[in-house]
Amino acid sequence: MKARYSWYTILFLAFSSMTVLFTNCAGSHPDTIIDPNASSAEVESNMEVVTEFSGKLSASFQYVSTDGKAWGYALDSQNKTKALKVIFYAGGPIGTGTYAGEIVAKESGVGPNAGHYFNFKVPPELANGQYQKLWAYGHEAKPEYLIKPSPVTFVSYNQKAEDYYNQNIAPFVNSQCVRCHTWTYQSLMYGPLLNPLPVSTGTATSNRFMRKMNGQDNHNGGAFCNSANDGACALIQNWWRAEFQ
Repeated sequence: MKARYSWYTILFLAFSSMTVLFTNCAGSHPDTIIDPNASSAEVESNMEVVTEFSGKLSASFQYVSTDGKAWGYALDSQNKTKALKVIFYAGGPIGTGTYAGEIVAKESGVGPNAGHYFNFKVPPELANGQYQKLWAYGHEAKPEYLIKPSPVTFVSYNQKAEDYYNQNIAPFVNSQCVRCHTWTYQSLMYGPLLNPLPVSTGTATSNRFMRKMNGQDNHNGGAFCNSANDGACALIQNWWRAEFQ
């Protein structure tokens, strides 16, 4: 009887292990999860757009990033099951400014405004490396529906030299920097290459990427250039000029 009990026990444990294994595998199927590295505000909801607006606007225009994305949220506080349009004007408010586009604020996220975030990509002509001002309106472009703190002042940059990066910078980054960083074109372009901004004091030799590589700034990985015009540093200067000049 004791041997029989042990055999049943072994079968039960084996079945339990297989159940856990397949449960875990099913949960990790790429069709059933959201990329954990993606922003929580990158997933759209299925809400319909408001047609009858109560006039009770709850909204905030938070900022415009250096890659030209306008972030914020907007909702009808009396009808949270519907989504609002957000309309943008550049160079001045409605009446004097130029229409810059619109988007429906229905992206997912966290907190009480979940399902009402917006992530608007400004037109390329506004991402020109100069200071710009952008106004945002909820539901309709009317003064009373202005989303504060409009206008938002920003500087954004278009990507211009990804091919140069792929051919000249990526091989260096993928061989030398992968030990400590997971750099991509996007993260370097809108990160250390843009620090400080070219519109202020940034230059081909003063950007943070350059300073790290030639040893001007503390870098745990060490210096990779004997001078500013040597090897990788010469390539970084050329990349900076291709992007911002």
